[in-house]
Amino acid sequence: MDSWKVTVSVVGFLLVAGAVLLPRLLWRRSQRRQPRPRPQNFAFVPTPEEERRLNEARDVLVQVDSFASAAFARLDTRMRFLNRLIEDADVRIKVLEREAALRRAEADRG
Repeated sequence: MDSWKVTVSVVGFLLVAGAVLLPRLLWRRSQRRQPRPRPQNFAFVPTPEEERRLNEARDVLVQVDSFASAAFARLDTRMRFLNRLIEDADVRIKVLEREAALRRAEADRG
């Protein structure tokens, strides 16, 4: 058998195997990703340990929320202060430019 026939045979086998196996693999993967349906009459009743952990998690979330609110309030205050400083600096720059232009004009005249 020459190498061309072997190559065509191997490629043909791989194509047939892929055509047979690929749909099955994709179907299994899609079945794994779908959440399993819960039973209709299922109610979650946590144990005392789970209830304690849930309460701790809620407390931590409340603390994180209050900390984030305070941090953003401080950031907002600082940003407003910096914006005010920039506005004041812009006003001072304009005043100084006007004064410099007036002095140049006086120097040119006199």
